[in-house]
Amino acid sequence: MSVLSRKIDPADETDQTDEKDQIHQMNQMNKTTKPTSPVKIRHVKPLKQYFRVDEVADYFNVSVRTIYRLIEEGELARVKIRGCLRIPVWEIERYKEELEKQMAQP
Repeated sequence: MSVLSRKIDPADETDQTDEKDQIHQMNQMNKTTKPTSPVKIRHVKPLKQYFRVDEVADYFNVSVRTIYRLIEEGELARVKIRGCLRIPVWEIERYKEELEKQMAQP
């Protein structure tokens, strides 16, 4: 069957024009849409405010016992939530900054 003798199905033609119309509409939307400016975020709170002892140990790459020892010595503050020991994120940040200051000193 040659291309010239083949009958064209009207449904095929409609599908092609619908597709062309959709592409044309998408192109028009892209042209008329103004680019958005970058959003400035002042402060993003971390997802978690309190961490388990094992999570803090993983963060500092030390043993769980070392974290308990830091808590017992008063170097790392903790809170108890319904009997569970948790370390606030701001305490982790404070302790990290303290370690960085100690490393900077000769």
